[in-house]
Amino acid sequence: MLVSFNELKKTLYEKLLKLGANEGIAEKASQIIAENDLDGVSSHGTARFKRIADMVKCGTLIINNTATPVSSKGAMEVWDGKLGLGVINASICMDRAMALAEKNGIGCVALRNTNHWLRGASYGIQAAKKGYVALCWTNTTPNMPAWGTKEQCLGNNPLIFAAPYKDSYIVMDGALAQYSYGALGKAASEGRTLPYPGGYDSEGKLSCNPAEISKTRRVLPIGFWKGSGISLLLDIIVSGLSNGLCVPEIGKLGSKTTDERMLCQMFIAIKPENARAMDIKTEAIIEAVKHAEAVDSETKIRIPGEGSLSKREKNLRDGITVDDGIWQTIVSV
Repeated sequence: MLVSFNELKKTLYEKLLKLGANEGIAEKASQIIAENDLDGVSSHGTARFKRIADMVKCGTLIINNTATPVSSKGAMEVWDGKLGLGVINASICMDRAMALAEKNGIGCVALRNTNHWLRGASYGIQAAKKGYVALCWTNTTPNMPAWGTKEQCLGNNPLIFAAPYKDSYIVMDGALAQYSYGALGKAASEGRTLPYPGGYDSEGKLSCNPAEISKTRRVLPIGFWKGSGISLLLDIIVSGLSNGLCVPEIGKLGSKTTDERMLCQMFIAIKPENARAMDIKTEAIIEAVKHAEAVDSETKIRIPGEGSLSKREKNLRDGITVDDGIWQTIVSV
């Protein structure tokens, strides 16, 4: 079904109020979630709304709690998410990182005890639209095998880079698995196979079948051992600096709901000294990539984030496609 952005946001706002959110939180959270669908990332937007509702109902998400500062030292701060709504806590902490960067050139906020932030790119874009370079990441429940293991002992720990460019931005948002579980679920629900192997099936063979990979949970780290190593270091850094739970500790919490809780996240903002010079460098890099010879006539060379921007324009014009089943789970909250 097609839904306008305003209708989607209004519906989410009303359902968040019904779940007990105050007006400010409902307004901001509904905007972020609806914008994820607007950019074509429903797997980390409306598709996760029922999980939010379930967590509120069972008490693992305290919807009106927001992140508060714990300690500060120069450009570095530690905040506690108080088990609040992940999208709200993340937005608050990225705002704080930008405020620190405005004063110091760079700002860093390490957040603990928060919930799933849905689409990490939201917070990179938040900073890039205001002229800051951004780097942020989150840890997760154990959901990815380390290289050479069968057991899910690492998180896929999504990592985001974003940079301002003229009146827009460039953003890269990627889990440390070849495909996130949200992407696997979306592909499976649409009956699609993956273009590249994303993990292992029940026979231990590399597979392009998203349903099989979701079943075994043996997702493939990006770059094989390199992605595994990056994931490990990201967890060490974010849990160590925030003094929150690391991936193995999150895995021992037990499963009251289908989603993650008590996560750690990092938000870094950097203020460019010369924005114009940065634009010139960025343009030169984009031109080199765009004019490189394609492997075939069907291949379109795209810059990270370009696809989402084009989907945003189309969805604003034509309406957002929302899965009927997902829509029913939202309206039934």
